[in-house]
Amino acid sequence: MAMSLLTPVGIIMVAIGTVIIGDSGKSHILLFSITILIVLLSFLFPPMLKYYPKIFGVGGFFIVIIFLGILWYWARNHQTLPPSERIASMYQLISYIFFFLIALMLCAMLGNPFSGLLFPEKVIEQNALPFYYSFGTKILIYIILALFFTFLSLFKRAQMKKSTK
Repeated sequence: MAMSLLTPVGIIMVAIGTVIIGDSGKSHILLFSITILIVLLSFLFPPMLKYYPKIFGVGGFFIVIIFLGILWYWARNHQTLPPSERIASMYQLISYIFFFLIALMLCAMLGNPFSGLLFPEKVIEQNALPFYYSFGTKILIYIILALFFTFLSLFKRAQMKKSTK
């Protein structure tokens, strides 16, 4: 249990330092503090929570709606950007697509009431282990790509700011 808390607590401490160094305003620090509190509280939930497949369906619905909203605002904002900023914006969109795919794949893998990871005997009976291994591998690759394109977007924007000074 203690080991599972070390990484999130360490990352949160680094993020707090980043927010302080970034000289964020009080409202941003409050928002960030609330986010940290939610993350820390989520690690206090017992690992044996009851299985609620409906939450994955509802969650998947909200993921799709929020993603469509992201696409809508991204498209509207992208049109107004100068050409020099559009590549960073494209990297950002690519990262959004990978994060969206990760979320949907996790909902499908964990929320399936007919097999999924809650019923390992059905997964073995249906010879679905290769399917779940494939999902896990894709999710890992998509996480790497999503974070990489997020990094590229931020890096490109930082380069543009340096070149305009």
